[in-house]
Amino acid sequence: MLTRGSLGQDRQSWLPLVLSRIQIKLLQRREQSNMIILIMLKKSTA
Repeated sequence: MLTRGSLGQDRQSWLPLVLSRIQIKLLQRREQSNMIILIMLKKSTA
């Protein structure tokens, strides 16, 4: 009973951690693609 309760708490604290980590990865990937687009635009205008 005690272990099951602690497992539930662990899962509740573990889910947002994973979600935030995925969100950060997606944001970093989006920033990288934005940088590539900006570089391409600068090259095409120059």
